[in-house]
Amino acid sequence: MENYVQVISKVNGKTIKTWYFHMQQNNRTSGEVKAGDIIGYQGTSGNLGNALKSKTTESHVHVQIYENGVKKNPVDYFKASLDISTGKFTNDSDCK
Repeated sequence: MENYVQVISKVNGKTIKTWYFHMQQNNRTSGEVKAGDIIGYQGTSGNLGNALKSKTTESHVHVQIYENGVKKNPVDYFKASLDISTGKFTNDSDCK
């Protein structure tokens, strides 16, 4: 089973649902959260564990965002910038 955390926010009249996948089974939060709260810890659920063993991917958290039910690009919702050539975030100190 996929281990995930879903955060539902209301922003300017819009419903934003953010899903964080590949989380540890334990140590995930439920209930109300606020900015800066730890919602869980990265794990190896889903197909990530096998992909790490076969070295076909690096460890990561998969993020999906829906705005009023429409799938969006998660990068547009984070303060940090993604360097597409490296796959790494820049100015990630701003990522809250």
